[in-house]
Amino acid sequence: MTTGQIGGFWDDKPCLEKHAFVCEKPRPDITPPTKPPTPPPAQGCVTGWSALPHFRNCYKLFHNVDWSMKKSWGAAHEDCVARGANLVSIHSQAEEEFLSLYNKGSSKWIGLKHNPTEGGYSWSDGTPLSHTNWGRGEPNNHEGREECVEMVSNTNGTDSWWNDLNCDAHQDWICMITKGKIPVLPPVPPPPLPAPDCGANLGWRKNNNICYYYNDTDLVDFHTAMKRCFQEKASLVSILNKDEQAYVNSMVGTGQVASAWIGMRMFGITGGQYMWVDFSPVTYTHWGPGEPNNANGEEQCVQMNRHQGGWNDANCGRAGAGYVCKKLPGDIHTPPPPTQPWEGNCPAGWMRFKDKCFMFKGKENDIQANWTFARDWCREQGGDLAVIDDQYENDFVSSYLRDLKLPTWIGLSDLLLEDQYAWSDGVSPVLYTNWNDKEPNNAGGSEHCVAMAHNYLVSGKWNDDACHKDHSFVCSRKKSSSIDPPPPTPNPCPAGYISWYLNCYKLVEEPATWDAAQTACEQQGGNLASIDMSYDQAFVAGVILQGKADAWIGLRRKDDGSYKWTDGWPVFFTQWGPGEPSNIIDEGCVSMHASRAFHGTWNDTKCDQAKPYVCKISSEEPPPTPAPGDGKCLPLWIPYGRYCYYVHDDQQGFSWPDSLHYCQTVKANLVSIHSRAEVEFIRNLNYKKHHNVWIGLTRDGNFGWGWTDKTSLGFLNWALGEPNAAFHPGEVGEENCVEMFTDGHWNDNNCLQKRSFACRHRQYYTTDDGGQPVIPTDGPGVNNTGVIVGAVVAAIVICNLIAGVLFYVFSVRGYKLSGLSLPTKTTTPIEVPAFSNPNFAGESDT
Repeated sequence: MTTGQIGGFWDDKPCLEKHAFVCEKPRPDITPPTKPPTPPPAQGCVTGWSALPHFRNCYKLFHNVDWSMKKSWGAAHEDCVARGANLVSIHSQAEEEFLSLYNKGSSKWIGLKHNPTEGGYSWSDGTPLSHTNWGRGEPNNHEGREECVEMVSNTNGTDSWWNDLNCDAHQDWICMITKGKIPVLPPVPPPPLPAPDCGANLGWRKNNNICYYYNDTDLVDFHTAMKRCFQEKASLVSILNKDEQAYVNSMVGTGQVASAWIGMRMFGITGGQYMWVDFSPVTYTHWGPGEPNNANGEEQCVQMNRHQGGWNDANCGRAGAGYVCKKLPGDIHTPPPPTQPWEGNCPAGWMRFKDKCFMFKGKENDIQANWTFARDWCREQGGDLAVIDDQYENDFVSSYLRDLKLPTWIGLSDLLLEDQYAWSDGVSPVLYTNWNDKEPNNAGGSEHCVAMAHNYLVSGKWNDDACHKDHSFVCSRKKSSSIDPPPPTPNPCPAGYISWYLNCYKLVEEPATWDAAQTACEQQGGNLASIDMSYDQAFVAGVILQGKADAWIGLRRKDDGSYKWTDGWPVFFTQWGPGEPSNIIDEGCVSMHASRAFHGTWNDTKCDQAKPYVCKISSEEPPPTPAPGDGKCLPLWIPYGRYCYYVHDDQQGFSWPDSLHYCQTVKANLVSIHSRAEVEFIRNLNYKKHHNVWIGLTRDGNFGWGWTDKTSLGFLNWALGEPNAAFHPGEVGEENCVEMFTDGHWNDNNCLQKRSFACRHRQYYTTDDGGQPVIPTDGPGVNNTGVIVGAVVAAIVICNLIAGVLFYVFSVRGYKLSGLSLPTKTTTPIEVPAFSNPNFAGESDT
């Protein structure tokens, strides 16, 4: 009897030749069946078998919904023989049509098989090949691996054809037995015997003195599969020949999952070489049709398909497959040593953090690109789009996004499989995500690539976006021992401090009280760290602390209940933890949490507690504090310095000319802004933020910019890429007016867009004879911290003309705005609401 790929065929040989042999005796652990099948009627079929009256044979389809019950061609052949039958042989069109109707809409093994020794095809029951029904282009013996034949029927059973297929594929099958013959019920095989010399796990099986273990209950990524095999003192399976392929496929083919990881992977992102992870030589492969294809350039590891046993390259980091382990009996694989710091250096132009190097692209006048171009560009530099493995890496990347145009591409996408996100390097598992609220949402069904959002308030949150958009991007790669250390560069910071932009930071791990910590920082020329925006928050939390310990920062509550930084900077940004600040009487000093659960959040606590602390030395000077005005404000207006402010906000919104008009009706103007502190003050005023806010900056006929109150333009806070004077098809006019985003940055926009608006007027000291306030006006050049870029006469004239018409319209309609009316003598005094953010202490240079 032949063995191997074409096993099961009988051949006559000289009796004196030496061959392996098989003995047989009854097994004591098997109870033979006691109930025989129902005897068939004369020349008929037993129950469960079918035929037409004029047929000589009875037929039975073994159709299994449970994949684990389907069989390879060899196993199906053995099952039929064990029943006293054979895999079906077909010898007429009538027989073909009957079987097609009987087995509609399925594929099943028949008894035809290619015989490479004699050439051609033959039936396993030895009958002659007198009828064929090959499909178009069949048999084609694809890649020399298709030697067994299946019968395929359409869904209504009106048509069928034959196809050659890999014999290891798991299919349904049809048995055939002569009418009148009683089929035998095959004994139920006992569960496979354990292989104690393979390991304590009962799942181990031995074949050809090699131990194999197949897990189809846990869906894991390639790296987890590797670790699981190491835990079994084994390695992911290497497959070195056809026989081993057949055996491993027999295990995978009966599993509950569609595929299983094997121990092959590519080393090198593009044009790499496939190797076995146990270092066995690559002497055999069994790729499926069209594989390996390295789809989207991110498939580095190999799975075996359970249907035909074909191999497919897949993204190593995507969980969703079982795995097969392999070892020799008694073999003990040494588990991998604990992870050690990755040795090496980064190329010039890359920034190092932990074991990786990062490169940031997309600053002003720098390259921006769609996701695919960005990925390919990073690969040309020896890396890939950034892989982010934990919160600290996310913080590091976030802290350096402040100069990049937003948003910023990273290497995550679901381009290969919808809703299954994987890293573009094809190797890294998805260990960490940081999705923004309600993300990913695949808006419009076209968002498959991931970008990192960032602004002064929140940075580092992820969002799925359309891959064709041009964004800034971040590359990453591992450090390399082949790269020489960079030449020493002057350190702008004292020893022990870490430089970030114009600041130097140092974590002092020896605990101290808040006051002692502040004194120690002062002695080094700094202060306890102040945090101005989301970018330095990310740097301190992720790079300086890195989960080591809660640490003091420089924020402390004053007697009036407000919080102040020790270095004099305004409180532009806060990151309070849940329920914080608690404002308990003796909890007035602020620390930053280091634990993963409350990562980077702030907590007010007792100042006499001893904690590590973060010192900061900065070359930036805090803005000067404006002297409070001693005048008055209109009801509902908020004083700040010597001005009063009001933000009107509702869902309807107003055009820029409307907004200017409404401010002017109360002798105010659209707000002009002259410092970052003033930006923060306006941004933190109590309003619902239905819209962005119109401010008083506009473009004149010469395309210069100026404030409508004619104060000087000495401070700018444009968002990255703005102003861009974009023209939007279908809209009237270009972008000649300026709005402020909720994060405080400015954007030029079409003046007729609907927005909220902010007004400002000088505090007043007197009223006229009618009791109306006499509001002074600023002349040109007030707040003269810079030159006037352009006059705004033309724009104001146009806007006033429009405003006049609108004023008439709204007057006729009786439309009024709360807070935008001048008080009369009988006006009841209205208490101006206190500014409700206890953490903001407004400061400005106005």
